[in-house]
Amino acid sequence: MDIAIIDYGVGNLRSAEKAFQHLGFDAALTTDPAALASARKLVLPGVGAFGECMERLREHGFVEPLLKEVSAGKPLLGICVGLQMLFEKSEESPGVPGLGLLKGTVKKFSGPQYGLNGGLKIPQIGWNNLTYPPQTPRHPLFAELAPGTHVYFVHSFFAQPDDPAEVLAFSDYGGPFCASAGRGNVMGVQFHPRKKPARGTVDPLEFCEDVSGCIGPMKDAQESPMKKALEGPFAAVVCAAGSSSRMGGERAQAVLVAARQNRSLPGRWPLWRGCRS
Repeated sequence: MDIAIIDYGVGNLRSAEKAFQHLGFDAALTTDPAALASARKLVLPGVGAFGECMERLREHGFVEPLLKEVSAGKPLLGICVGLQMLFEKSEESPGVPGLGLLKGTVKKFSGPQYGLNGGLKIPQIGWNNLTYPPQTPRHPLFAELAPGTHVYFVHSFFAQPDDPAEVLAFSDYGGPFCASAGRGNVMGVQFHPRKKPARGTVDPLEFCEDVSGCIGPMKDAQESPMKKALEGPFAAVVCAAGSSSRMGGERAQAVLVAARQNRSLPGRWPLWRGCRS
């Protein structure tokens, strides 16, 4: 398979698999650690508590195979708690080691600005915008996402990399926090793939109802205009459009035109463009 979505018994990921397959990508949930070796790219979702997610990942035998594939250069995208799991440890679950692919700690929102007296509720639940480190070029993960793009958060904890250069994007909730982090072939986002809340706000990982992922070689690419349009320069992007099931003939035609002119897909944003394997 091209994309392996790691299923270690946390959350319902079936919609993620269906969304990839709907667009013709060779992607699948896998409960088999050995299957990671045959995938070109890996997605690590996470829902709930850091400690429970890490324990379930270990119980299902994924930790060592995952570390092996990533050390060999295979791209890995962590989503939500999946981002936090890339780090060494979390204040949420003392004594439970993370994957350690990125150096740093997952911290809890704390301070007088939070709670009943401060006014900011924990967890943060809702839409917030992205900003980027001003001193470095924008990471390919966000190559065509303008500052201020809105994404959806549900979290009480956030990653804090030891190396500030590994922060790929910020958001602000009582102060700036890391919304995305990465180094090399390892990257993750704290926010959730969700539908657009309103005109002018787009989630860069929106993919059908509640899924995101990378795109590699597609099977049966001749079957639809959409898949044809995604060939060539768009062979490694994440689809961040609205529900693919709502795409009509006009939009498919627009995608074809964009592909022929080597332009960005309408309503879609590149992701993992620089991480082809």
